[in-house]
Amino acid sequence: MMNKLFLDLSKNEKLTLKDQIQKELTRRSFWNYCQYMNPSFFKDTRPHLIKIVSAFQRIINGEIVKLMISVPPRAGKSYTTSQLCAYQLGIDPESLIMRNTYGASLAWELSACVRDIINSERYQALFPWVKIRKDRSKIDSWQIYTGTQRSRMEDNCAEILIGTRWSTGDVHAKLLDLEPEEWNKIIIPALDKNGRYEGSGGKKVGHYFYMIMY
Repeated sequence: MMNKLFLDLSKNEKLTLKDQIQKELTRRSFWNYCQYMNPSFFKDTRPHLIKIVSAFQRIINGEIVKLMISVPPRAGKSYTTSQLCAYQLGIDPESLIMRNTYGASLAWELSACVRDIINSERYQALFPWVKIRKDRSKIDSWQIYTGTQRSRMEDNCAEILIGTRWSTGDVHAKLLDLEPEEWNKIIIPALDKNGRYEGSGGKKVGHYFYMIMY
């Protein structure tokens, strides 16, 4: 029956239907979404990004609520996390996301990144129902349209800690001391087994080293 109905459609109707199906499949997977938004960045040849995105998918699915990720510099952590924020607002516009950083300037930069992703043509083609309120569009206070106001921290609110570790006494270590069994951990080493820096896209880094303490 479905095949017959498809055959009865006009060429333009078939193209429209295929486009809607593809968009729906893209919306159902964070990795598919990432590749749709930036295929040159989220490539299958970048395993560390696949690990991070897969872990974020588990957060989205509600499979885990505490995730700790240690990554080298320039491994794409900020950009990938910005895409996560935009994606979550796409699949659930009533989501509340609190993103903390070590400084105000970085917070504004990351806020602008998420806002720009949402305003982009590709994102709007996928999530046309997500619009940033014109009266709250500044970097430090932008909002999307939503009818529900919630407290800052809900029960079972997911927590993600992602960053580069420079010290054995950093926030990662402190949280692991307090809650050793609660955190799901992903460690992305600075160098892969071939001596290539993960954040460089597989290029040799010569005599340049990042000291990552785990």
